Parts: sequence; structure tokens; C-alpha cells
Amino acid sequence: MTAFRVFIAGLAIVATCLPVTGEPAPLTIDATRDFKTWDAVPADVLRAVRGIADCDHATVSTVWGSIHEIGADTEIWQVPCRLGAYQSSMVFALRPRDGSVDPMIMQFSAPPGYGDPRPSIMEPRLNTGTGVLTSVSLGRPAADCGTVQRHRLVRDKDGVPRFELIEYRDKPECDETFVPIETFPLIFPK
Repeated sequence: MTAFRVFIAGLAIVATCLPVTGEPAPLTIDATRDFKTWDAVPADVLRAVRGIADCDHATVSTVWGSIHEIGADTEIWQVPCRLGAYQSSMVFALRPRDGSVDPMIMQFSAPPGYGDPRPSIMEPRLNTGTGVLTSVSLGRPAADCGTVQRHRLVRDKDGVPRFELIEYRDKPECDETFVPIETFPLIFPK
């Protein structure tokens, strides 16, 4: 775990999720605990999350989230970011379990030409057995347009957990043609 502590303290403040560049071994979640109040979130995680411009915690009237444990000393806090009329977004903060180092906000990338990395992700569902996170961002409540992303939890070359983009689907036209989101046009990988 030394590489994780040195990496966070000395070399970076953000864990970045990049498109697939190789085949790193996927990580799985060892255990997950849920929380339902802001009081359950450590102060350092709250400070990191509340500093994100994408988030509007005033919209989060009901708090819900999860703590995902990786190994004996690392956790990922899945914290509410924004609550909309029909969708919500979450932020993922990576931190050592003992809180000895400030948390890093994990970023989620899109394929080239589809936007910059973002710290929040819409409607994320994390499969703890496979480490695959699926996100659905609908263009409107009718669900006839939107984006589907899949990211896999891996360790980067420095041993730091991150989410790696493995699939990106986009149906930008809200055309009242309803198809399963899994059949939205595939953008990445091609």
C-alpha cells in the first residue's frame, strides 16, 4: 500500500479514469456498507465532495450512499452529488481507510470528442463482483435518448484504484423511438 500513499500525497490529487489502454486486472469490491445520513460521511470526504462544481448538495434532500472496501486499507465512498427530477448523480472518493491521506475524487472519462473527464456520474450501478460500474444518463424522462457508460475498476501502473472506460453508447436524438438502452449506438470501443 506504500505506492498508494506516496502517489496520493506526492504526485496527484485526482484519480483519473482513462479509456482502455491495456488489460489491467479488474478489481472487485470486498465489502459494501450503505449510509443514509451526512453524519456518516467523514469530514475529509465531505470537504472533497462539496468542493466539486458539478454538485449541488442543496438538491439532495434524501442522503444515500455506499462505502466500497478494497483490500484491508482502501475504500471508495460513493456520495450523492445532485438530485434531479428523474435522475441523480454520484461522486466517488478514494481514500485510505485510516484517513491518513486526503481523499481523491475519481474522474470518469468519455471517448475523444465526447467531453472532458467529469467527477460525477449519473445513476451509477456498481457490480461489486465484477468491479463494473454502469451509468445511464437519459436526455429526458421519456428515455428515448441518452448515454450509457461502463467503467471497470482496475489498478493503474502505480497501484492506485481507478475506473477505466470500457463501453460508451450514445443516442443523442430524442426522437420518440424507444429502444433498450443496451442497443444505443456503440461509440467506444470501436
